[in-house]
Amino acid sequence: MPHDPAAGEYTPLDSGAPANFAGLFRKNYLDLAFIAIIFYDHFLTLDVEIQQIWTLQWKIPKYIFVLNRYFLPAAICLLDIPECIYPVLDSYCNFADRWQPWLDTLALVISQGILVLRASAIYDNSKRMLRFLCTLFACSFGAVTGFSIWVSINTFQVDWYIGEAGCWGYSSAPGVPYYIILMPWIAFDGFLLILTLARYYQQRNELNTTIRLLARDSLSYFAVMFACMLFNVLLSSSVITVPNLIKVSVNTPPHLAAPKLTPNYYPTIRPLDYSPVHSLVCIAVSRMSLNIRGLAFKDVDVDDLTTMSALEMTSRTLEFKNTDRALLVQP
Repeated sequence: MPHDPAAGEYTPLDSGAPANFAGLFRKNYLDLAFIAIIFYDHFLTLDVEIQQIWTLQWKIPKYIFVLNRYFLPAAICLLDIPECIYPVLDSYCNFADRWQPWLDTLALVISQGILVLRASAIYDNSKRMLRFLCTLFACSFGAVTGFSIWVSINTFQVDWYIGEAGCWGYSSAPGVPYYIILMPWIAFDGFLLILTLARYYQQRNELNTTIRLLARDSLSYFAVMFACMLFNVLLSSSVITVPNLIKVSVNTPPHLAAPKLTPNYYPTIRPLDYSPVHSLVCIAVSRMSLNIRGLAFKDVDVDDLTTMSALEMTSRTLEFKNTDRALLVQP
């Protein structure tokens, strides 16, 4: 049903409105496409998940997997789908303003947690290495959390064009770009990748399937995530430009004039779209977990899977340990 505006509900559209709406619609379609990819990947791998993950004991890897597999997609849908509904509500903009930074943090914490466990495993679960990685993880998490708090305090989102689609961001401190939230994770990802490749090089003559799989997955994950994050950084810093991609007009609409906005507040260009990043994190973490679980089943006959007891099945689906017999499968 078409929306019937009340008298005076719409403000005059400025010259930037057509480009703003076109960019917003492209972003919305892109978000919905990646959400569809998440559910399609879930459908493809559900049988493998039931067989290899549901039999695990409830320990840290399984908790992380479940958070990534079910909670993160729900959060992505909750924050992205309402923005595609016409007309968008101010209440949704306020909700997104409060929780969007924390979704970014959650998505990256989940992926980093899995990578820490994997990196520790290929170093034979050395306590010294685990403490070192946990310290770096805590530093990265602290930096991102601090910046998320800063973003929540100093930015807000409003319905720029009343009754129309989209939420638009503002900042009282526009000198600090939002993409800084990605920097600690990019550095931490890169360091974990170096550790994984170094271990792979050390054991290249042993043909350890576990090490080879971890190195392959880590390299693929880092390459995709680094490309997405770097694109957002370059786009936000205006190093590169994309025509008609979410750019707010510099003219303040009448309904946002003082006293709601003071001269210290500036409209923020909001070209960043983190939904593809979140979606790729969700898919990549699930695939990495399923791949490492697949090694535990590689030496099991298919007919035996139907006759194995729950205890035997649990013993087959082991934790991330490089020394586990089930994970040291020779090619």
